[in-house]
Amino acid sequence: MTSVLNLVGFILVAVGSCTAMWGIFKQANGYYTFKATVWTFAQVIFSLCKVFVTQGPTEASKMFGYNLNNTRVENRAQSLLGFFAVFTGFVLQLAGATVLYIATLTDAAEKAHPH
Repeated sequence: MTSVLNLVGFILVAVGSCTAMWGIFKQANGYYTFKATVWTFAQVIFSLCKVFVTQGPTEASKMFGYNLNNTRVENRAQSLLGFFAVFTGFVLQLAGATVLYIATLTDAAEKAHPH
């Protein structure tokens, strides 16, 4: 029973974390100047890190500043969707933490009173 609760709790926390991260990505839609896909976002982050490592933090901040100066208009529907995704992600994380807590209590009870 405990292992099933642990697995369910882990899945809920992981899905909640991913949902919240996706929601934050959606909320920030007015700040990135690229097509809003996870792949494109990853490429931009990789490029920024590469510039940071090879040319230093000053050049990386210039690249980052360029992106901020060329922002798009915010899509408020996407931002609201992101807000709800973040909230849902937090609720899923809370549910997962609760299930993991119950698993801990169940495990402790089983050890205290073996059958």
